Amino acid sequence: MQERFGRYGLKSEVDVRKLWPTIEEIEELNALRLYRKATDAIEIAAKAQKMEKEKKLKKLADVEKNFASYPAKLQAYEESSKKVDEQAVSKEKKNESRVLEVQAYFGYWIDPKDPRFETMMKQKEAEEKKKTKLVKRQEVTAKKKLSAEQSLTEKPKES
Repeated sequence: MQERFGRYGLKSEVDVRKLWPTIEEIEELNALRLYRKATDAIEIAAKAQKMEKEKKLKKLADVEKNFASYPAKLQAYEESSKKVDEQAVSKEKKNESRVLEVQAYFGYWIDPKDPRFETMMKQKEAEEKKKTKLVKRQEVTAKKKLSAEQSLTEKPKES
């Protein structure tokens, strides 16, 4: 009936007195809290506007604070990116030197991504360890010989 009255007005022949809610319906709406007084609605809207304004002010304060610390953070970022770049360059140089070592040692080029590359590097390192151990052993035996010869030459002087 409300829709018909809203659409056609007085020509709809709807009794206007029946369009208003009854006391029971008003009490039911109040119980469900679907109805607010105009003053309450105005207060709630004012609080919402105030909260929104505070939120905006807080966000602006955060932006200003971050803007003030921007140069220091930018400098720190640039320094860290330089370090990363330097590390990448040093790692790349190390890989190039490893490739050149393997190429010189085995006599042919091999791709560093190839799984055989690692085995060849391990093989080369193992052979180098053997050589260093052999050199150390020879030094130790040479020292023992020298000390033995010195002890033989020193004994006659004591007696």
